[in-house]
Amino acid sequence: MVDYCWRITEHICGECLGRVLEKETPDGLVSRCCDCGQEKEGDHRSICTCGLTLRTGKAAGFYCARNDQHKPGKTQEIVGLFDEDVCGISGPPTR
Repeated sequence: MVDYCWRITEHICGECLGRVLEKETPDGLVSRCCDCGQEKEGDHRSICTCGLTLRTGKAAGFYCARNDQHKPGKTQEIVGLFDEDVCGISGPPTR
């Protein structure tokens, strides 16, 4: 059976840092930012910080992670972090 309900993920939008939602449709997965409304076909990587790439197509080095300093109403539960060992970039990331 296909689930038409949105599920919250452990990922944030690469555009506005809002939480990313996913749902299964008859055509496959769809991801949506619950803040800016960006929506694309595919899993969370189609819009989250984990999916950011350089112009060369190489991973930009960003990833989503739980915030150890999270306090409800004060800080974000999921944050975007950077690992320079992933790519060694020198320019700005692009989609």
